[in-house]
Amino acid sequence: MFLKSPLGIYDYYCKRCRKFSEEVCSCGNFSEKILRIAGIFSNSTADILWTTNDEQVAEKITNRKAEDLKAKRTKDKESENEKEIIKSIMNHEHKFFGYNSDKKFIVVDAEY
Repeated sequence: MFLKSPLGIYDYYCKRCRKFSEEVCSCGNFSEKILRIAGIFSNSTADILWTTNDEQVAEKITNRKAEDLKAKRTKDKESENEKEIIKSIMNHEHKFFGYNSDKKFIVVDAEY
């Protein structure tokens, strides 16, 4: 299998509702920005969605610290940084360990 494309590297988590949401949750709370990578694997016959289950796994995949990536930046700098991270993920071979859950592969560990 090969990594077809990363979909994103950040999600927002509302601690009050205990769910993933937008930057401002429907309850009115500002959600916490977390490093959580998602993407698509392909084996030429099927595509499989995948996502990391926590920030430590995402740190292993990106080879960077979550706090450094979540630092306050301008929108332009943030999107430039995200493109650089996605490019580095695509250019390196990784080993992902995990399990299938609801049509998605959950990555619980990774080797860079």
